Amino acid sequence: MRNELATSVTFCLTVFLATLWSFLVLPNGVGSQTAPSDVASWRRLEAGSPIRLEAAQVRAPVLSRSVDVSLDGGALAEIEMEMTEGEQASFSWKAREKGLSFRLHGRQGNQEQIYEAGRDIRTDNGTVVSPMTGHIGWDFRNETSVPTVLSFETRGNFRTLRWHAHSQ
Repeated sequence: MRNELATSVTFCLTVFLATLWSFLVLPNGVGSQTAPSDVASWRRLEAGSPIRLEAAQVRAPVLSRSVDVSLDGGALAEIEMEMTEGEQASFSWKAREKGLSFRLHGRQGNQEQIYEAGRDIRTDNGTVVSPMTGHIGWDFRNETSVPTVLSFETRGNFRTLRWHAHSQ
């Protein structure tokens, strides 16, 4: 009985999230519609996502980095870590004035996979476990006309952290 209930809840949640996902327009053009106006803030975590809620299990050497990025209305930013498969890093980000749309992705060569996406999110944190050797990164978009500052911090096993921002 308990397993049947868990399966039903999981199925309903999956259908709900899939419906929301179909309305998302990501910075790379994925999606075909905007989210319904009654859904102001939401996020989707893909199956097999490298995001974990527990503390990162890191080994020496441990790197720590933080960056503040100013985002005018409509501006985009990307923050990316170079990681080896299985490496872990904790992360935390916050938008000061308004929520941001974001997507967490992994890139290995020309192959890219989106693991998580959200709209009008003000803060997020967790641990990323790299599912492959390559780049794990976040694309952020300020969809409002109000400038905001994105503060991003990470600590763990990664070789480089790079970022850039630009107006649309």
